[in-house]
Amino acid sequence: MAAPPEDTQPLHDALDGLLALTRTVLPVDLRVAEGAAAAIDSAPSTRRVVVDVVAEALTNALRHGAARRAKIAITQDGDCVTVTVTDDGTWRAPEAPGAGTGLFETISPSWSLGPAPDGGTRLEVALPCAPPLSS
Repeated sequence: MAAPPEDTQPLHDALDGLLALTRTVLPVDLRVAEGAAAAIDSAPSTRRVVVDVVAEALTNALRHGAARRAKIAITQDGDCVTVTVTDDGTWRAPEAPGAGTGLFETISPSWSLGPAPDGGTRLEVALPCAPPLSS
């Protein structure tokens, strides 16, 4: 995958850099809901995690699922953002509880990984995205 983006890059720039390389081997459809990017950009630590989640999910889609296409949806609900990555590859359950899911377990208590409704794999991670309090 691409080199990690600078933490000061806006979300769209960070994802564009990551996806430029990824799209050479895996077509990716990216949809960011209105307002979600601004909310994420107001919380740099959340922006970094969103990019890491997307990078890890796409790497796994290629490495383990032999995906031919992936979709990323980033939505916002109040002070929470949700990153959903689906692919058309082969769903493979982790070999043991927690195996291969360490990143997701450490970044959010609210995540799910499983088969996508139309085949492939679906990852969903919810993250807090409250803007910093102003003084």
